Amino acid sequence: MDIRLFIYLLINKIFNYYICKSVLQMECRKMETGVQLFSRLKPESSKILDGINPKLFPEGGPLVNQVIEVLHHQNVNYTDFLVDFIVRALLPSKLDPSFKESQVILLHTDCQISLLKVIKFIEKKCGKNNGIVEECLKRLVKINCYSAEEIETTFFNLERIIGNCDKPGLVVLDNCLSQYWIAKFEERMLSFDKHSEKIVNLLYEKIKDLNVVLMYGRPFWSGGDCIKPGAQVTYSIYIVENEKGFEAQVKNVEKSVSYIVPFNVNAGIDFL
Repeated sequence: MDIRLFIYLLINKIFNYYICKSVLQMECRKMETGVQLFSRLKPESSKILDGINPKLFPEGGPLVNQVIEVLHHQNVNYTDFLVDFIVRALLPSKLDPSFKESQVILLHTDCQISLLKVIKFIEKKCGKNNGIVEECLKRLVKINCYSAEEIETTFFNLERIIGNCDKPGLVVLDNCLSQYWIAKFEERMLSFDKHSEKIVNLLYEKIKDLNVVLMYGRPFWSGGDCIKPGAQVTYSIYIVENEKGFEAQVKNVEKSVSYIVPFNVNAGIDFL
């Protein structure tokens, strides 16, 4: 065979290979998973948590695929705030329009949110009704992630976990810095901010098209700014304790609007 013909055929073959590969990659990016298709075909799920707390979100919301950051100082028990939000998402709508009767996936990393606390908050809102408590707990998917490997495995399986839910509404990561010091050992120059961004953005990438709201806790001393893009923070809520009780300093990041919502904690949260 003539060497020029051989070179031509070889180049043509390599060219066709890379063209086909590029086309396949583009098609794969356009393909929807079953969960994404299911979510897209359920338009009512886009507002599944809309109106969950009119004091915190006076203009409505949060909407699906939005991100809520809960900032706190180390000495402030921010988990009560997270539990109140979780319980409002779990409770049946027949009791109150702000209760959303949805399923919640709690990624539990910090050993601070017990089922007993969840039950106490449920009873604070609806009394000691065993039927309602049991109904709410069935909607709660609590996944303990006490190591970096468990977090990674959970993130990898989140789409399947959400897909197995009938009415998923909320994903909560209690503390995005829980595994920081282990990661710091592997990456000596790793900062609090960089680790927060890495964890939150990795989680967001897994659920951003699945029609759920993401909420996560972050210690304030890890940095005053919101997580950088990919996970575009919609609401940044800073929990502060003062002489009168507590207040949530809410910032709607998209609209650049800030306001303060006071509340008390007494076996549950009362927003004032």
